[in-house]
Amino acid sequence: MPASQAGSTIDCACGHEISVPRLSELRLAAGQTAHRLSVVERINGMIKNLELPADSLCASCCRETDQVAWFRVQCEKAWSRDPTNNEGIAVWLFGWVAALATALTPRRGYQAPEIHGRELFVVVPLNLCTNCLDSSTNKVGRREAKTNLSTVPIYLELFQEYPHAGIDLDRTDSTTRA
Repeated sequence: MPASQAGSTIDCACGHEISVPRLSELRLAAGQTAHRLSVVERINGMIKNLELPADSLCASCCRETDQVAWFRVQCEKAWSRDPTNNEGIAVWLFGWVAALATALTPRRGYQAPEIHGRELFVVVPLNLCTNCLDSSTNKVGRREAKTNLSTVPIYLELFQEYPHAGIDLDRTDSTTRA
């Protein structure tokens, strides 16, 4: 039965009408959350429920470790545009004529920059021994950090949804497992 029929009444082949439960009820009955969660929400829930990191093996060398490194994964980044700063383009294109025209044009009042997009990041734990952590924190190691993070299935899903995500070591949270 397609999800589009959830919450409706359908006719059975025997002639009876059958009430189909709402999709949220079907999801709960299947052991899922009532509403679909984003990958970031699922990761945060898994961290809260102490499901991450899942084991005590280094994600890079597979040796036993008690070191947990926390990485900040920037999924989306907001950006802004100043609506009053168009003079530079005009001067660049049209030279001194545009410079004179912009100098003589009366100024409008202050306009706040336009903000586009949103800031979306998640801080994720990863088991890394001291040696592998050192190689994952330099600029060349960012690619290696993404490779190491991608060994965790939910993080791989995160990178598939946000392929241009930025990764930095969150130095405030690197810990030793108790």
